[in-house]
Amino acid sequence: MPLSERTSMFAERLRAVGGVPYLVRPPDLLDTVAGLIDAHRPVLLTPETAWLASELDEWGIEAVITSAAPAELEPALRRCGAGVTGCVAAAASTGTVLVGPEGGGGGLASSLPERHVVLVRESDIHATLGEVLSVLAERFGELDGEAVLITGPSRTADIEMMSVVGVHGPLSLDVVIILAEGA
Repeated sequence: MPLSERTSMFAERLRAVGGVPYLVRPPDLLDTVAGLIDAHRPVLLTPETAWLASELDEWGIEAVITSAAPAELEPALRRCGAGVTGCVAAAASTGTVLVGPEGGGGGLASSLPERHVVLVRESDIHATLGEVLSVLAERFGELDGEAVLITGPSRTADIEMMSVVGVHGPLSLDVVIILAEGA
């Protein structure tokens, strides 16, 4: 079946801002995520993606949940290669994802590692950034006031007016769009 117009637009706009979309059906989700992660470095998981830990362990990938005790989390933070987060909502018009804590650590996992992998359910893709901000307004209390809007990999142009990627966050943004059943 063809993709919805909203999903196609989101993928197109995400590519335009330097992100990489992966369209997957639920049975292919784990293979896709494992393929994006460096097996030689720990991966940070937020509590809502913690279900991946045992699955990644079978691939030989060390996973640390951001809500772990500091003694476990600190060494992983120094070596982590990727962070995997869920997504509260996404905007097709801009290729933007809204990452919330969903149990804690969304900001940490989305900004510290070199690679940020976001899991986006197709049903969470909205047409505009205004709609995403409405979702944020509705859920702000349950998100404990922590939310991060991300449009592409981290970049800045304040160094001699040259655009530099990865100075203040991940070098890459990989968005795994989990297609609705039957899509």
